[in-house]
Amino acid sequence: MNFRLSTKDDLNIIIDIIDDARSLLKQNGVDQWQDGYPTVESIIKDIEDGHSWIGLNEDVPVCTLSISFEGEPTYDVIENGSWITEELPYGVIHRLAVSNNCLGKGYGQEAFLFAENLAKSKGINIMKVDTHENNSKMQELLQSLGYIYCGIIYVSYGAKRLAFEKTICLGETIPKYHTFLIDADDTLMDFVKTEEYAFKLVCSKFNVPWTQELMDEYTKVNASYWLAFEKGEVTKEQLVVRRFRDFLFEHNLPGDPEVWEQIYQDALGQGFELMPHALELCRAISKKAKLYIVTNGVESTQKSRLKGTTLENYINGAFISEAVGYQKPQEEYFDFVKNTLNLNSWEGVLIVGDSANSDILGGCLSGIDTCHYNPKNLPWTEVFLPNYSISDLRVVMGFLP
Repeated sequence: MNFRLSTKDDLNIIIDIIDDARSLLKQNGVDQWQDGYPTVESIIKDIEDGHSWIGLNEDVPVCTLSISFEGEPTYDVIENGSWITEELPYGVIHRLAVSNNCLGKGYGQEAFLFAENLAKSKGINIMKVDTHENNSKMQELLQSLGYIYCGIIYVSYGAKRLAFEKTICLGETIPKYHTFLIDADDTLMDFVKTEEYAFKLVCSKFNVPWTQELMDEYTKVNASYWLAFEKGEVTKEQLVVRRFRDFLFEHNLPGDPEVWEQIYQDALGQGFELMPHALELCRAISKKAKLYIVTNGVESTQKSRLKGTTLENYINGAFISEAVGYQKPQEEYFDFVKNTLNLNSWEGVLIVGDSANSDILGGCLSGIDTCHYNPKNLPWTEVFLPNYSISDLRVVMGFLP
């Protein structure tokens, strides 16, 4: 199959193919293209702008589509979600239609792949498209090709459409993974919000006025102890008590550090806030691959949170350092994971996490492909490098088989 730019001599052919698609949509109960759109004028404009393409099989026209790279004004506002990538340039596919006597032969998929290759030839790696909410066939095609649902847009004449986006690889083919190891805190579950909730609660129990400044001071102490834990300098048991011991001493606050820790830990177990698109990602992975949680958290707390967030419904298991006996980034931790999963090698396995010194370093030391989740787009400062860096969890769906 090959594609060529349309000319005005193709106008009647394009109209016939679009009429075929319009009739099929009506037959399937989809209220799309039933009001005269695409109009003859819009088709002519596509041709004049160099956006209209004809797909041919053995020189016979079988499909048509519009491809542009100048941006789409109706995509500037998106509701009930967000685009994965906001900036220009990106490719847009509109008005894809296949002739009725050529349905079921994969020409729609061929058209999308052609558009993506055209984008790559221009150095563009983002494609966007929209479709009717009842056009299930198109939605299935988009998802099979790796397009990710992003939200709702409204086209120029006011109709509601579902918006999708895909990141395409400019070089080699995007690798696919059969097993995903994903960190819990600040990758899937929002630990910042959970920590604030727990700290406020424990402060109230001891009649200590909560302030953001006090919260920040505790966070510094806590972070320093977690870093020491990851380096193997303190045990988990030492960490959870000493952080409060040091914090209470430094600020001359009342209470037993062990009591502060117990109240705090119980409250953490009730923190069910998720990071953006975490549940969506886990659902997607559960349908096509294996998903395991890899976390250095406290076992009882993490199990409570995995249950409360419903993430446990989509995972195949969880490797919690307290139960494993080792922690990320130790190679022994990942050896335990590898042996438990009966893996001969790490090929086809991807670890996703926000921590450079825990998730990414651990993956690098053990020879696992790594994906750094960096929602704030902070600069990378380590000598070791992740295979991928993302700011939106939905990008991980592109690695699914």
